[in-house]
Amino acid sequence: MVVFMRMLFELYDATKDPELLKAIEKHYQATYQDERSFNIPKTSGFYIRSVLHVEHLCELYRITGNAFYLKVEERLYAGFQERAELMGENSEMYQFSVMG
Repeated sequence: MVVFMRMLFELYDATKDPELLKAIEKHYQATYQDERSFNIPKTSGFYIRSVLHVEHLCELYRITGNAFYLKVEERLYAGFQERAELMGENSEMYQFSVMG
């Protein structure tokens, strides 16, 4: 999903198509609209890989000025840091989440 979203951001950058931006926003707002997106085990695949979306959320904030995206990316990154401390730098899970 991260690679696909990166492609959509590149396409938006080239075209400035407002419908494409609306679709990207719809995806991220639906994904992170409530607490259920954050109240999951810190070792789950979703939680581990979600930090990869921080770049996209920062870009959405830059484009739209909507503080929702900034808050979500800050929360995802804080969760990543918390997970790193929980798992320990040398753990296999930490290496997976950092190295991809």
